[in-house]
Order: sequence, then structure tokens, then C-alpha cells
Amino acid sequence: TVLPGDVTNTTWRNSSLSEDFTSSDGGSGLALNQGLGTNGSFTLTASAESADANTPSVVSKAVKDAVGNTTTRSVSALIDLTNPSVSAQLNKTAAATGWFNTSTGAPTVSFLCSDALSGLAGTCPSPYTFGEGANQSRSSGNIFDNAGNSNSAGVQNVNVDLSDPTNIQFVGGPAAGGSYDFG
Repeated sequence: TVLPGDVTNTTWRNSSLSEDFTSSDGGSGLALNQGLGTNGSFTLTASAESADANTPSVVSKAVKDAVGNTTTRSVSALIDLTNPSVSAQLNKTAAATGWFNTSTGAPTVSFLCSDALSGLAGTCPSPYTFGEGANQSRSSGNIFDNAGNSNSAGVQNVNVDLSDPTNIQFVGGPAAGGSYDFG
């Protein structure tokens, strides 16, 4: 007898799944040299990343009695150890000054999010168009997959000035009451 029965976890997780088992045999007794602890105990740990949603991580152990009868126990889990992929990209390049201006227009940041194994637990943020200001930033925030792994991306130091100069004053010129002759 091996207790408990097989352990199957069908909920995505981002960590190993372990279970302690105890085996016994009231007839011929347990066979020797099978790596069993005191009182026939052993632990199974599923820790490898699953191949896909239909192929969980599985670890098994067969326990034999002295005459060769076998009972097998397994631990099975959907394990995703990889963070989602998240990227942020501006749709245009700043002017040579490092600022977005009336020639370039205001930039928009778009986010791309994906998770190849357990899938995304939510949606990727919508694009965001920057308003005027210096040293602006925008982040996706934490994007989670269905196993609880997270990642984020963003852009920083975005400078936007879409306003033409106002209150232009000329400094210098002729002394009070003076004039220039341009001709």
C-alpha cells in the first residue's frame, strides 16, 4: 500500500510541487534497496517546467514488495517558471535636440505582451500618447501570466514640447533714441 494516491495539480504554478508518501506491505514486506526512508517513506517533487498545457511535469516512483508486486505513485503539475515577455516601444524618434516637437509630433508608446506557456492572466496596456513635459515615463505595470510570474517594461526620459515660443523679446539694439542704418 502506498499513501496517498497520485497527486495531480491542474492549476498553473511557478514553483515545484512536492508530496510525501508512505508505503507498507503486510504480506512479504517491502523490497530492499529502493531508496525508501524510515517506515517506507519517500518524497516526490515535480520541478521541471511543463512542455505545454497538455504535458505537465510528472515524476513517479514504483515501490515493490519482496515478491515483485509493484505500486506506482506520481506527482503531476503544470509548472511555468518563465516570466511573460513584455516590451515597450515609442512609435517615433525625437528630434536631434532629444525633444519631440511640432515637427516630430507627440510620441505614443505601445506595449507588447505574451506568454508562450501558461498564457497571460490579463491584458496588455493600451497605447499611451504623451502630452507636453520633460523627463516623462510610462510603464506597463506588472504583467502576470497564469502561473503568477510577472514582468514589466516601459520608456523613460520622454521630453515633449509642442508649443511655439511666446513673448519673444529682442535684446540689444541701438541705444535709447538711436537707430540703425541698414542701407
